Amino acid sequence: MKNKLINAIVNLNLDHDDYLLIKNDIFESNNQSLRIISLLGVIIFTFMIIFSFFSPIFEVYSYIYFIADIIFLFLLILSFLNFFNTNKRLLFGVYTLIMTLLLTSAIQGSFLSPNQNSVTFIAYLITVPFLFIEFPIRMLGAQIFASVFFIICALNSKEPGFLIVDVTDSVIFTIVSIVLSTYMSNIRAAKILFEKEAIAFSQKDILTDLYNRNMFEKDRFTFKQACKDNLSCIYIDANGLHELNNKYGHEAGDKMLIMVSDIMKKVFSPSCSYRVGGDEFIAICKDKSLTKIEEMVKTVKDLSTQNKINLSIGYAWSSKTDLDTYKLVKEAEKLMYDDKISYYKAQGREFR
Repeated sequence: MKNKLINAIVNLNLDHDDYLLIKNDIFESNNQSLRIISLLGVIIFTFMIIFSFFSPIFEVYSYIYFIADIIFLFLLILSFLNFFNTNKRLLFGVYTLIMTLLLTSAIQGSFLSPNQNSVTFIAYLITVPFLFIEFPIRMLGAQIFASVFFIICALNSKEPGFLIVDVTDSVIFTIVSIVLSTYMSNIRAAKILFEKEAIAFSQKDILTDLYNRNMFEKDRFTFKQACKDNLSCIYIDANGLHELNNKYGHEAGDKMLIMVSDIMKKVFSPSCSYRVGGDEFIAICKDKSLTKIEEMVKTVKDLSTQNKINLSIGYAWSSKTDLDTYKLVKEAEKLMYDDKISYYKAQGREFR
């Protein structure tokens, strides 16, 4: 229980591999949030500055609004200039925004409101940490720092009747803020991870870690646009899988399929290699000469022979001008079946 709590605070309840899987998604989410909140901040604080000219109640806060407005405008400009394109720069932007809201509201709720309870600071203390998906241990530091800052300001400005209430509220709601923001950051990270894994399961073959038939059918409509000059399809079938499963069990068959997928990953790009059936695989190569494709096919055959695997292979090549992706795949598939028939005839067996 203790280790789980520590992991939740320090690592968002994620192991290293899970964090690497969603790291870019968290980065994009926080980057987008920073831009949107900076824009809203500029609009709101500009409005408050204008409003302060006509309202004595808000006039006392005008310079706080001005400082916040300038900082938010600065962050917004940097955001549109794509300055926050690394983790370190984004962290700078995120915590600049967070501390601007917390510290200006602390000043507003202490020195500028000595005869009132500080509602704004408590509200920001609770809500601001929810704006981003962040490691709780870092956010905890910002929350505690802001709370201590507010207490010091209150001790030097608040009248006794309001001081006790504000200091007590600050301590209580800092704890509440830490607990809630830790919980929500963990929940949001878990949600991103779940969605990422769900997408991966729908696109990847679990056994071989190649893309599956679903992904192939989705990608086939983009192949022509993705190539510049030509496209090739290599269609591969693992011979003897059925017999291997019957004789030695499915574990032996799975081992052979994994070996075939390893060969494909080595020779072709993993990003365009697919397992499209029980023993059928497809590789799509963009902008490779026919000679290069023939060399790659030979390499596949050599590696399969070294691993004592027999493969039937068919391949087809087309220039982009004459490309019909459906016909290209069908041509490669037909040549693969021709190769498979030849294999079984050489074995003195009939292919069915």
